[in-house]
Amino acid sequence: MSYTTRAAETASNRHTSIRDRALAALTDADTDSETMKATVLREYHRHHSSVSLEDVLELNTVVTAPEQGPLEERVATVLAAAIAQHDSWTDTPQAPPASENTSVPATEGY
Repeated sequence: MSYTTRAAETASNRHTSIRDRALAALTDADTDSETMKATVLREYHRHHSSVSLEDVLELNTVVTAPEQGPLEERVATVLAAAIAQHDSWTDTPQAPPASENTSVPATEGY
């Protein structure tokens, strides 16, 4: 089994675990979309140390929760959107702020 395959299986297991915990917390199938979204994001934060509280707050504003459909599908939709959005943030290389610029400017005479 390759590293890529194992990594994909591990990610899939984590996503299943997050989904299952969110569904367990949401005992009422008629849960409103905002409560459902908050529960999924909370479980995502709990299971991934790379997801900061600030990330969760931003995801809460960016991710849209579906209003209709079975609870399992709505949870899966929110989780997939949150993961995709968070991955896009972490995969994008960012330049350090100007205050953290470690290059030393050349001076005349040296």
